[in-house]
Amino acid sequence: MIYQPTAKRPASPLAPVTASSADFQGIRARLLEAALSEFADKGFEDTSLAAIARRVGVTAPLILYHFGSKAILWKEALEILCARLDCVVDAALEDGRCMSGRNALRVMVGRLVNFFAANPAMHRLLRDDAVATGAHADWLSANHLAPVFEKIESVYRRAVDEGSVRAVPFELALFMILGAASQYLDARKLISKVFGRCDLRNEWKTDYVEQVLDFCFAGLSNEPAWTASGAPLRIAVCG
Repeated sequence: MIYQPTAKRPASPLAPVTASSADFQGIRARLLEAALSEFADKGFEDTSLAAIARRVGVTAPLILYHFGSKAILWKEALEILCARLDCVVDAALEDGRCMSGRNALRVMVGRLVNFFAANPAMHRLLRDDAVATGAHADWLSANHLAPVFEKIESVYRRAVDEGSVRAVPFELALFMILGAASQYLDARKLISKVFGRCDLRNEWKTDYVEQVLDFCFAGLSNEPAWTASGAPLRIAVCG
């Protein structure tokens, strides 16, 4: 099955005849955000339109009026999330264009951590839907994930070519970075239960960005991980 752009559907008697364009777009936006949460929590197969509708306080037929099917809703919701990621990666590419490869990669990693912190659904969707079999996963990987990962790789290759980062297989480096950027964020409730503590300060995300940068670059860098004075090298927070 090949997904095609969503066709414009004719008017339906289910549509509220007095709804303004702003109302129409507003309910669509709310349904898409609710769908992202449900798909992230339960996966495509186990998500029901009724559960999505309950999150918004509407009925399932209204979802069908706006999107036509669960498959189209999933596709449009994922397109929005992937577009957000693409914008973050593009901004990091632009901001790092005049930097060394190492510093440009630091910027990229920092932005990715911040993105996953702000969009926890992305990690769960990558973990579950992107690795599933079938047309949904194939469409997501080919049309959205592969192009974004290629942009990230271009920054990584710059750092490798200048000699400041080890030339390990990019796919290993990528998923080490994505794992560091997302898994702790997704496991904070478990961490709280197991260890009896979890950083609840407003600054925890910024602190976590710094720790991920330290972790990644202490492991990847060919440069010394310690300063001449013997103090640990701290990497500034990016993005």
